[in-house]
Amino acid sequence: MKKRLNIYIVRHGEKIDGENMPLTKRGRKQAELLAKRLRKLKISKMYSSDLERCKETAEIIKKHIKIPIKYDIALREVPNKVKKYPKRYKKEVNIIRKFWSKINKEKGNLLLVSSGIVNRILLSFALKIDTSKANFMQYPTGLTRIEKRKEKRYRIWHINDTSHLSDKMKIIQM
Repeated sequence: MKKRLNIYIVRHGEKIDGENMPLTKRGRKQAELLAKRLRKLKISKMYSSDLERCKETAEIIKKHIKIPIKYDIALREVPNKVKKYPKRYKKEVNIIRKFWSKINKEKGNLLLVSSGIVNRILLSFALKIDTSKANFMQYPTGLTRIEKRKEKRYRIWHINDTSHLSDKMKIIQM
């Protein structure tokens, strides 16, 4: 049987307010719970944004799934205006699109650790919708699974799945 590509997209755990801040205590616990869930998925590669909150989330996951992390600036968070007005910010969207094209040539189970807006843009590529229409809510450590079926055809299994978190852990800051 031909090996398929599954792309698992994760938003970082809850963070301290501010730019490029680390995770809160709850955010580290959320990442720990997600990591335990991910052990079962046989992740073959992990890519992460190089922002502090994403790196910290990826490092916690790495302790459980024991694969190297490839940091990629294409996964670095972009301002909300990039998602709202993609035609004005072609450079930023094209950086993310180039990364999407690159990973779509791979096989196996890939894990991407990034931030909400980048994740929405990635999901818009899979759904073939304008990035300005990608208004999906994503909770800290929300897990999205996209399966590449055939050339440029995707199946979305779930978006923002937080079943690894208790109700107490789902209380969030946005």
